[in-house]
Amino acid sequence: MKIGIKNKICARCVQAESQAFASLDIQPPDVRLGEAWASRSTTYNRQ
Repeated sequence: MKIGIKNKICARCVQAESQAFASLDIQPPDVRLGEAWASRSTTYNRQ
């Protein structure tokens, strides 16, 4: 599943994206500028 992420333009953004997913206990296998690829669907409910 592709997850699109807007306004990411540098290598530090990739690190920030990875940290954001990790804080939500989501580990996409491939994070690139502006996108992340997850091997399965993930749902997240804010409370």
